[in-house]
Amino acid sequence: MKNYKYVKLSSGMTYLAFIGFLFAILIMALIGVAQFAYQIFEVNTWVFLLVVAVFIGLFALMAVYLAKAEIIDNEFHLRKFFGKREIFDIKQLSHIYTMGDHRGTSVLLTIDNNGKKERYYIFTSNLIFENTKTDSATILQDILEENKKNK
Repeated sequence: MKNYKYVKLSSGMTYLAFIGFLFAILIMALIGVAQFAYQIFEVNTWVFLLVVAVFIGLFALMAVYLAKAEIIDNEFHLRKFFGKREIFDIKQLSHIYTMGDHRGTSVLLTIDNNGKKERYYIFTSNLIFENTKTDSATILQDILEENKKNK
């Protein structure tokens, strides 16, 4: 198994993106409420409020699972936005789901913690002002493949 001394998996912009998303939702909600106050039965108002509700749902999921992640001495160090730091062995990684493009990658990883499934959402940015260019999806995929070989 490959030895990982220190790998930063999440972006330094993780929490800033979270706060920015919250700010955007609040502005959209205020616009929707203001529009709703003047045009109660307009279809476009209801559609806009539905879109805001979907974004609020996405924000709630992000708030539950968003985490900063590092690998230090073959252990995951994961800290959720509303939680304490959890430490897991890299052999406990059981599943990953990746989505993204050249600007950023989002990874939903599942850790098997003694039969209990722990889920973490990791955001990685590849923008110009981001000083680390770690491909967390590839690293996690390699770890997952090694775990499957060793079982």
